Amino acid sequence: MDHTTEIVVAVLCGFALGLAVSLLNGLVSRRAVAKGGSGALTVMMICRMGLDLAVLAGLYLLRNVIPLPFEPTLIGAATGLALGGVITAWRLSRRPERNDEEKK
Repeated sequence: MDHTTEIVVAVLCGFALGLAVSLLNGLVSRRAVAKGGSGALTVMMICRMGLDLAVLAGLYLLRNVIPLPFEPTLIGAATGLALGGVITAWRLSRRPERNDEEKK
C-alpha cells in the first residue's frame, strides 16, 4: 500500500471511530435530556467529554500498536467526534420544536 492510501485509510478509520463514539454520546445525551434537570445535563456533559478524551487518549497510547499512521488517524477521530457532536447538538435542539408542533 502506498503512503497516500495509508493516510486515506487512516483518516477514514479514525473518522469512523469518532462517529461511532459520537453515536454513543448521542444516546447518552438523549437519555439525559429525557430525564431533564441540570444535574442530568451536567453528568451528560461529563460523560461526553470523558468518552471523547478516552478515545483520543486510547489512540495516543495505542499509537505503536495500531498499524496505521498515527497523525491521520488522530485527525480523523477528532473530526468524527466533532462532526458527530455538532450533528447530535443540532438534532437535540430541533427536538423540542417538533414536540411543540405535535402538541398543537
